[in-house]
Amino acid sequence: MPWPTISIAVVGTSHCGKSTFVEKGLKAYNLSKPTACSVPVGDNGSFNYTFRTGKIPRPHSSHGRVLGLMEVDVPARNLDHVSTSAGPVWPGGAPDIQGVLICYDSSDETSFQPVERLLREYRELKLPTVVVACKSDLERRVPTRKGHSLASSFDTGIVEVSEVDDAGTEKMQRCFDWLLRAIFKEKRIDLTGSYRNPASPDVLDSQIAWEPPRSNNTTPTPASVAAQAFIASSKNSRSGLRTPTSPTRARSTSDLASEHERQRNLGNGKGRADPSSVAGSDFQGDLGSRLSMAPVQSATSGIGESAESLSDSREKEASPVPWATVDQLLDKLLFLAISGDDPTFITHFLLTYRRFATPRSVLLAMQKRMIQLTQSSSDPMFSAYAQMRICHLLERWMQDYRGDFAVGGTQGAFNAVINTVVSKTYLLHYGSEFLSFRDELPTLVDNDASWGSKPREFSEGSDDSSSSHHGDGESLAEVPRTAKMGASASDPSDMRNISRERRPSLPLTAKSLVIQTTTLSVNSSQSSQGDSSEMSQKQIIKELQKMAHEVNNLESTHIAQEITLIEARLFLDIQPRHWLKHILVPGRKEPDTDSIARFNQVSSHLADWVVSLILCHDRPKARAKQIEKFVDIAYHLRRMNNYSALRAFVAGVNNSTFQGDETMAAFKEKSEKHYKQLQSYDVLLQSIRSHRAYRMALRNTRGACIPALEVHISDLIRTHEGNPDVKADDPSKIHWGKYNLMGRFISTIIQCQVQCRTSLDYDFPEQPHISDLLLKDCLMGEGVSCFSIGSSRHNSDCPLDCQMQQSRIAAISDGAGADDGYGGGLVNPPSGKDPTLIKKIFFW
Repeated sequence: MPWPTISIAVVGTSHCGKSTFVEKGLKAYNLSKPTACSVPVGDNGSFNYTFRTGKIPRPHSSHGRVLGLMEVDVPARNLDHVSTSAGPVWPGGAPDIQGVLICYDSSDETSFQPVERLLREYRELKLPTVVVACKSDLERRVPTRKGHSLASSFDTGIVEVSEVDDAGTEKMQRCFDWLLRAIFKEKRIDLTGSYRNPASPDVLDSQIAWEPPRSNNTTPTPASVAAQAFIASSKNSRSGLRTPTSPTRARSTSDLASEHERQRNLGNGKGRADPSSVAGSDFQGDLGSRLSMAPVQSATSGIGESAESLSDSREKEASPVPWATVDQLLDKLLFLAISGDDPTFITHFLLTYRRFATPRSVLLAMQKRMIQLTQSSSDPMFSAYAQMRICHLLERWMQDYRGDFAVGGTQGAFNAVINTVVSKTYLLHYGSEFLSFRDELPTLVDNDASWGSKPREFSEGSDDSSSSHHGDGESLAEVPRTAKMGASASDPSDMRNISRERRPSLPLTAKSLVIQTTTLSVNSSQSSQGDSSEMSQKQIIKELQKMAHEVNNLESTHIAQEITLIEARLFLDIQPRHWLKHILVPGRKEPDTDSIARFNQVSSHLADWVVSLILCHDRPKARAKQIEKFVDIAYHLRRMNNYSALRAFVAGVNNSTFQGDETMAAFKEKSEKHYKQLQSYDVLLQSIRSHRAYRMALRNTRGACIPALEVHISDLIRTHEGNPDVKADDPSKIHWGKYNLMGRFISTIIQCQVQCRTSLDYDFPEQPHISDLLLKDCLMGEGVSCFSIGSSRHNSDCPLDCQMQQSRIAAISDGAGADDGYGGGLVNPPSGKDPTLIKKIFFW
């Protein structure tokens, strides 16, 4: 069966007319025979659907695209009253889709009850959606106006179809054509920062037989009003008409920018503005269309994008590498702060700007723009609105990155902004907050100095308004130093002496790292790492066998819950800029000070824990039984969307066996179900096509989740090391495309953290006895300094015998003793097996 390039879903209650709608609507697509499929959901539930494939004809496709169609039955009642065990309308693990057709039976009111919940859920997934009223030729129990009212409230159109005549069949075909057109064109109009349904009747510029006719809609929705205003303004701009200035109109800042440039150029004796220097002309068009790269990240969309593939479901189009000066970026920042057109740019700028600019330059640009708004704007109300939007940006900056205001030279610029703000009565509510924040400046600490650009020395006074005119000069003066820093970071000759070691020089135990960041109660009488280093191999084996026995007697779900609870706390300790520090600062990363290295250290310990508890057994059947237990735990980790721990378990199992090992044969014979589960998890986490399977699963994950951070660290490292900071032939041009892409990757992880914080999925009770068992130091190969990064050379200073994994991997006793007895016969491992690979997975 060919892999579909576009997949859509037809959803509705049983017998509502979905099958007839699909058969007649996709008659020209050469659909395959239906195949029943199922995806496990919850403890005992499943997500069932029927899958077909077909070839998309022209004009939608000229390259033989394959359409995947999923037909899904939903309960014939309001989904709001369905128990949560039934799962979401489109659960994680189900195939990825790009559009939805929601069907109901016009003659059956019960089939209409789930529509509202379906519309709400699929809107949250940001999928093009169309509502279809089937069997419209029968006696209507669902009034047309009622269906239209519900659909329009979700910015969606409704089409009534029937199979009694050719007109009804043609409408079925046009429904699919409309949805595919919305998917391919992806016209997402974002006027107020809210999402627009790409398949909305107000978005696409042609009509199908929507019910009722759009002209009869006497009660316009906010979405339709916004769309009409957008279309009207677009027609005016195309026809050369000038939009009148009005205090009630939220005027585009391109008007204001043009006024500013005209005044500046008139002052310089120029007759015409330089387009390259106008925020809203060449640079605005370039950054708006090429640099932003994607719409605003949502709770589910865009999660899991890779450095090699910005979007798996979109056609890739080559675009010039985006470069911009610091002044241009600051102009765009203030432009978007007022217009609100692209919140993603603001998020990424505030996250990354410290690499190429200083807080002082940003503050002076804000003050300069506020003064220009007062002096040059012909619309006082718009000027006041724009100044309030800039103050709102400053307020957001203060909340998100307080430490930026501790940088040298920032206090004077901040005082200058405050002086400008408090001089306006309509800004006094902002001014009071800024004055209160100014009192806190001496107590703030800059935690980003290690990777940020270095500020010049300034006397901490108050810059007057005239100092704002030097803001541009200052930022330009800082660029050569940034360029030099970026060039040196990408110069191979300079990188030879820089080691990307992520592990600490002193071996820290996983337990000590967890204790630093959690309130877990641990048994103080447990052996320390020094004690474990003094144990003989025989003592270690016996201790591990005791641990394995305890693990096998515990509920798998309880172990998975405790693992997830530990990792969730460590994951939520990671702040957005910790990623930049982790990637941009070369050298060793200490787990006791680096939150990302701390998380990876615990993940590595977890993988070693799995390897050790498998290899402590001497016989294949005993090892197979232990693997079966770990696969059962992995099943619960997958249900909890803990991809990090799942990856550690799969890596641990893989590193405890080798090709031809009798253990895997015994495991497959003992439980083929668990063997297939292990294979599916292995496929999910493989690096094929830049971890495509994992990224797809992450994009479709709802609720709390813990991503596999190693994949995202790899994305950031490749983005940083594969792109220069500045343009080679023009050091004043910042490689904004690089920082924007890094911001997108970090935003993906931040969204996962938001889902963890806002969801109650991980509200598990603490189980200290399980955490003690998980964090014991007595493991084979425990110790973070055993191997150098990128090398399998053993460190003679390692406190533990790390050759133990290698020797035990094939230490299968043929004696007649008990399975859990220590055989004592150590043999050499198979050639080509590298147990240290597990170390390389979690540390860079």
